[in-house]
Amino acid sequence: MSPVPGTLFGNVLDGARKSWLIRLGFLLAVASTPSFAQECKGAAPDGSASCYLTGTYEMREDATTWLQIINPTGHNLVVYAFFFDDNEHPLDCVYSKMSANDLWEITVNKLGFKPERGFGVVKLVSFVDPPALAIGIVGNQRIWFRKQQGISETGLHPIQSTILREDFEKMLKPIIGKCKPAPM
Repeated sequence: MSPVPGTLFGNVLDGARKSWLIRLGFLLAVASTPSFAQECKGAAPDGSASCYLTGTYEMREDATTWLQIINPTGHNLVVYAFFFDDNEHPLDCVYSKMSANDLWEITVNKLGFKPERGFGVVKLVSFVDPPALAIGIVGNQRIWFRKQQGISETGLHPIQSTILREDFEKMLKPIIGKCKPAPM
């Protein structure tokens, strides 16, 4: 290191409080601790894509729900779709391997589960190689309300991967072993 940058950098460290340096070291140590539901690899700072998406499905009054999940990346993913009723009870879980630029369409009504009140929540999680979470999925949900002759379409919502950590341990990890391959 040349004397000028070394002196400037040294002055910064000399002027820093020891408690600040200790906190920085602690944060670096915690951030490097491995866990199953860690941060998404390659997370988009603007939140436009995530390893964790959520949305809703609707089956009341003959409504039909389709979920379209897209892998816009250049690598393969394994994506899990977890379905819950409106009272947080798990109903079903399916997964699919998705190649680069792949599209996976799920017709929720054809999965065979029947929520008591006819609607609920879907959570999607993508892995590059389970258990390594990987950013890469985007998607849409489309609901056809047959009786009202209308269609609703919205994007699946990207959720910060830090929220996934707690949710995975409490809600998703206990049921991931029951997931089955998605019907073709």
